[in-house]
Amino acid sequence: MPIDYCDYNNPVFCCFRLGQPCSTHYNWLQKSLYLKVSRSQSWPTELERPSSPPQQPPLQQPQQQTQQPTRMMVKTFQAYLPSCHRTYSCVHCRAHLANHDELISKSFQGSQGRAYLFNSVVNVGCGPAEERVLLTGLHAVADIYCECCKTTLGWKYEHAFELSQKYKEGKYIIELAHMIKENGWD
Repeated sequence: MPIDYCDYNNPVFCCFRLGQPCSTHYNWLQKSLYLKVSRSQSWPTELERPSSPPQQPPLQQPQQQTQQPTRMMVKTFQAYLPSCHRTYSCVHCRAHLANHDELISKSFQGSQGRAYLFNSVVNVGCGPAEERVLLTGLHAVADIYCECCKTTLGWKYEHAFELSQKYKEGKYIIELAHMIKENGWD
């Protein structure tokens, strides 16, 4: 159902931001979608072409549309940590990953060697959680990757099944092979 009021002449920057067009742009959208579809249909060859041009059906407004969630492309912005602090960055693209103050432990083992445990990280995406048997027992973990270059960096502890390992829940492992030290390291 279209909304009744629109402030702008450009449909891209007005009511479409609300997820639905106004009545003016609703009609415009229906017409442009129809023309796009009708132009993309292939014409028959000369032998198959009828003597009269094909009739186009009249534009009809749908009776009732179900409200579907709109998909919007979201641009994630890169976070930058303060330059006065010692930071860890992605070795592949130099995006900031963690502040040294968030480091909990340096005594972890990753799949590619040593790894650090961090309380929080930035510029990192998280994959789906899965159960894995690690050196310290069964854990539910999710692989983490650099948001900028999409390189897998380590994992996030979602759930620890052993009571002694509960301190790891919500913490992040980043392997040393994927990060470098920046800003103020001597």
